[in-house]
Amino acid sequence: MPAPIHVCILTTAHATDDMRVYYKMAHAFASSGMRVSWVGPDISLYGNTPDDPEIPLSRHLYSRLPGRSRRLMRFRSAYRTVREIENVDVFYCPDPDSAFVGWWLARRSGGKVIFDLHEHFQVPHTVQRRGRGLRTRFFGRLVQLGISILCRRVDLVVGVSDSVLSPFRGTIREALVVRNCAPKRLFSVSSRSRKPGEKPFTLMHGTGALGRGTDVVLEAVAAAKHRVRGLRVIVFNAFTEHADGYGEQAFRKHVDRLGIAEQIDFREPIPMRSIPGVLQTCDAGLIGYGRRLGVGSLPNRLFEYMASGLAVIAPSYAVEIKDIIEKEQCGLLVDFEDPEAVAEAIAFLNENPDQCQTMGDRARRAFEDRHNWELEVQPLLERVHQGHGNGVQHVPKPSNPS
Repeated sequence: MPAPIHVCILTTAHATDDMRVYYKMAHAFASSGMRVSWVGPDISLYGNTPDDPEIPLSRHLYSRLPGRSRRLMRFRSAYRTVREIENVDVFYCPDPDSAFVGWWLARRSGGKVIFDLHEHFQVPHTVQRRGRGLRTRFFGRLVQLGISILCRRVDLVVGVSDSVLSPFRGTIREALVVRNCAPKRLFSVSSRSRKPGEKPFTLMHGTGALGRGTDVVLEAVAAAKHRVRGLRVIVFNAFTEHADGYGEQAFRKHVDRLGIAEQIDFREPIPMRSIPGVLQTCDAGLIGYGRRLGVGSLPNRLFEYMASGLAVIAPSYAVEIKDIIEKEQCGLLVDFEDPEAVAEAIAFLNENPDQCQTMGDRARRAFEDRHNWELEVQPLLERVHQGHGNGVQHVPKPSNPS
């Protein structure tokens, strides 16, 4: 019996409990019969490294070096750690610098490299977090050039959406879109815990940030609160002052100035496994991106809302989101740079609970039939097995609870 394919997840930036890399990719590789190693910084989003029995893997963590100025040191630590791991067949790399390390080592070992590209590196906001002014533009162009070079050299480029891959299509040898669909194993409950029209009318905004449209959402809540009695919006506290200047203090002042403290349910971040339970208490989900980030966005939250049977209010200019919502008829499309338009959509769903429920039911059926992680990741698993002579027909299906 041949040895299982050895996949090494190599990262310089992702936390040990990252949603896509750990809960989705690592689980997919392990559940399809592969041996999985993890090399990365000792960073956790929620305070401790998860030990999920459904995701058996061997961890090789190096000391946490916080801050982007220490990224070069993480690069060196990743290289020193991963080169001690033997018999790696595939390096799965979710960062440009880790992809370079994987490619460098694979040249000598004969392994394959999968580069998972899931940030819009061509969007100014993405590189603004790394510097300002001329430095920002220089760094942004340098990153794009580096990614273009990597795309020519790695064996497969995986993208979270078509829009993420499109700037590099001319340099990619082989590409595959693997969207951030929600896993059935985590979203197995198909019905909400609340009845249509039950108060409070609860919306999920998610992680607060200026780039995620939190400022516009707050303005919309202020505009809608007199029309929507019992309105409540859940916002998770993941503000970072350095990212966009709209930190927790600015957020709280904004809430107070608008007089919407009663409507905002402000919470600390929660682990991935706790998200389905919270979403079951909601009536609809918001995707609040403005045009700068929204046009090409296709976030986790869309699929989590669909998996939870929620109607979705999303940007009308988000090309790939719009395509899904229109085809599945599972939500409303509005201009998320216009608070009044967002407020009108909120009021419509509140005043039409049966339509809100119908949209949510359609979303859940679409998730089960077409937009779940177990289906989405299967082509990637097949390519990995094919690349090592195991044949598509022998690929074990990931766990897929009903």
